[in-house]
Amino acid sequence: MDTLFEGMKSNLKGICGTCEFREVCYGGCLAEKLSFDRELEDEQPVCTKKILEKLRSKFQSEDFDKVVRSWVEKLSGSLEASDTHACMRQAPYWSMNFRSPGRWNETNVRFS
Repeated sequence: MDTLFEGMKSNLKGICGTCEFREVCYGGCLAEKLSFDRELEDEQPVCTKKILEKLRSKFQSEDFDKVVRSWVEKLSGSLEASDTHACMRQAPYWSMNFRSPGRWNETNVRFS
């Protein structure tokens, strides 16, 4: 995987091609790109940087730092983590459920 990602970094498109984190992120999750019918060089459809930029204004600086540190800790402990990067699918927001708990089992809501 590292060899594949290394070869892609210079060919990334969209926001990923100019992002200052592409050396760490490598343009995001290949599985996620494929599930959105994108090419491997296309920009990441779910970008951690964009999520954090939106969250920053919703938290006080001290609380935002706590959120980021907790995410980094979770990512660092994943099996996919290395000294240079980790699988974004291990980020905590992938396991969040924003649906109403009482309606989650309704198929039309769950898969919409």
